[in-house]
Amino acid sequence: MLDTLTNWLKAHTLLYTFILFLLSALFSIYSKDIKQFLHSWPKTTEKARQFSQQAATTRLRLLKMLHNDSYNLLLYFGTKFVNLIFQWLFLAIALTVTGAIRRKQFEPGVFIGLMAGWFMGVCQEVRGVLVQLIRYDQSIAKLQEEIGHRGLES
Repeated sequence: MLDTLTNWLKAHTLLYTFILFLLSALFSIYSKDIKQFLHSWPKTTEKARQFSQQAATTRLRLLKMLHNDSYNLLLYFGTKFVNLIFQWLFLAIALTVTGAIRRKQFEPGVFIGLMAGWFMGVCQEVRGVLVQLIRYDQSIAKLQEEIGHRGLES
């Protein structure tokens, strides 16, 4: 049934018009909710500001902890590496279970691609910390200014 419907929609000559009709119907039905969401936007902005301030505070604490302390820096690298290994393990389990449920295993390239992407993300995060440690004084001043500036806006 659903296959017939999707084939009909793909082959329909007025598909674009049909999609526009559905969008306009949704907008007319939910216009009050959309308007209410757009009017409550400052609350969303405040949440984003709080999140950004919390992230800056956490990064500032991390930089102060790692600065001129090679032991903590090695522990930071080790923790990132071990976390990455466990994340890969959970990814492998999730892909295996999903493949068993759908009775078709994922190609190895999917797993390798996801692992590579995850690895690059962790490398980028560690690189960001290292760059901030190299420019420690500038990074601390910028983060403190960011925290103070956001604190004054609240």
